[in-house]
Amino acid sequence: MAEQPGGQCLTCGTHTKNRCAACGKAGIDLFFCSASCQKTLWVGHRLFCGRHAFPPLFPLLQPDESRLVRSKMYAPILGGDDGPISIYDEYLVHWYTCPEAEYAVSALVEGSAYDREQPDARGTSHNQRVLIILRMALCFQTTKSERNDILSALSEKWYRLLCDGVFPMDVRDTTREQAILFHHIVAVVTLMRVKGQSDVRDRESAMRGFQCQFRMIDYAKQHISAEASEKVSANVSPAMHGFSGILRQIVNR
Repeated sequence: MAEQPGGQCLTCGTHTKNRCAACGKAGIDLFFCSASCQKTLWVGHRLFCGRHAFPPLFPLLQPDESRLVRSKMYAPILGGDDGPISIYDEYLVHWYTCPEAEYAVSALVEGSAYDREQPDARGTSHNQRVLIILRMALCFQTTKSERNDILSALSEKWYRLLCDGVFPMDVRDTTREQAILFHHIVAVVTLMRVKGQSDVRDRESAMRGFQCQFRMIDYAKQHISAEASEKVSANVSPAMHGFSGILRQIVNR
């Protein structure tokens, strides 16, 4: 039997044959070279690990998220042609009346009656679109919850890349290559969130963050398209967009 090839560790980029076993069962190969590297990304990776890795399915809201979303979804936080506009008026109004939107925010919660009665609530195309939109209401603030902040950032980035044609409208249509790219984005967002909350500001952690972003951008170029790579760079790593060559030289010194 031919030996199975390995891949790059999502955290540090080291070539390894150590796969995430749970994600492998979902049909996708994601690599971590050590328990330490997997632990570094665990707060983000665990949200999409295992059977929800491919296609990547956003989890239902938690009760605290639901309360935050309800408090923000009518706030004018988005830039519109005629001035600031709310998440509800920009997106949800096309699907729901205000009472229906309130019900959706209450129903799409882990452990809710709807969740118990509909075991596949997380997996429907419509619910995934709604969950992504609802979490975008929280993407302009930082909370005390790493989970909530990571998911709101990922939702905003997924939506931007959907609009740019990198990701599909229906998450269930995600290809394996698109799913792996998404897991690279999860790694980048997680490292940014964890580093942002840390008191440690050392060169090693900064370089690890840069290198993780390079691998994400390179993966998009090699496995999807050069155009997709540009879109990923602009939407996920805007501070690095256009400077990857210079930063690569700095990182590799």
